[in-house]
Amino acid sequence: MSKFREKIGHEFIKVLPPTIFFFVILHIVALIRALMIRGTGVSLASNTAVGSHPNRLENAREAYSLRERCK
Repeated sequence: MSKFREKIGHEFIKVLPPTIFFFVILHIVALIRALMIRGTGVSLASNTAVGSHPNRLENAREAYSLRERCK
């Protein structure tokens, strides 16, 4: 059990630096994106949505209702 715990601890220490790096970098990217958008008057869909379209659900509902009317 000691070797297992030692191996898990070693792997955790190896994974920690890249995890912290990406956590910081992605927050910087989100901050820059929000600052760039602030002056344009365009609202962000959400803080975590990167590249998603805010009307995706609405468009899907319209397509479904159109398909139902055509039957």
